[in-house]
Amino acid sequence: MVTIRCAFYSIIVLLVIVTAGCSIDDSSLKVGMSAPSLRTKTLHDVGGDFSRITTYRYPDERIHSVFDYLLNEQMSDGGWNCDRIKGATHSSFHTTISVLEGLHEYASVYPASASLIDATQRAHEFLLEHHLYKSHRTGKTVHPTMTRMHFPPRWHYDFIRALDYFQNVNAPRDERMNDAMELLFRKQRKDGCWPAYRPWTGRMYFEMEKAGASSRWNTLRALRVLKWWEGKSIIM
Repeated sequence: MVTIRCAFYSIIVLLVIVTAGCSIDDSSLKVGMSAPSLRTKTLHDVGGDFSRITTYRYPDERIHSVFDYLLNEQMSDGGWNCDRIKGATHSSFHTTISVLEGLHEYASVYPASASLIDATQRAHEFLLEHHLYKSHRTGKTVHPTMTRMHFPPRWHYDFIRALDYFQNVNAPRDERMNDAMELLFRKQRKDGCWPAYRPWTGRMYFEMEKAGASSRWNTLRALRVLKWWEGKSIIM
């Protein structure tokens, strides 16, 4: 009952945010205080919220308006960018992966429509054209952080988040993923695990893992990817 109630109120909040283009800044919110004023919410936040809400599997038809909003915001190169409203003409890796994760959860609840399949395939092509973390013009790494394995990723994009998404949707393996897979293999440690990286800044209630140590979370993600990529069972 608590989970259903949380999902219900989350949908209400997200619908208000989408229609008003706002977000709540809760950095200083305390119990008993009045809610702060709303300010602009980025598109990757909406995509992330969309993913979390549909994960609850709460049957509320109003979620479709959020889906329609995301489709309308898709850019000509196949992805999404929260700075589109400011004139951005190239999609953002960060925004695109957040929306894709949300669309996958949405498709898990509602039958996939032609528009959903088309939007997803176009976004996949955007990531693949960039070999998941490289410039489609120069072939160089877009940003060094995209080659790291931060967990939790928060709103940030990196190669392992993309690979983990593709394995989660059981996407066809593509040769343009090879660079990312080779990077994953290179990062495996002698003990068979993958390392933990310094977490992204933001509110944390406890330390999950120490940076530099072998990471259970990243090892789990890497093994999921390898199981999908190699098409065979791996002891996890």
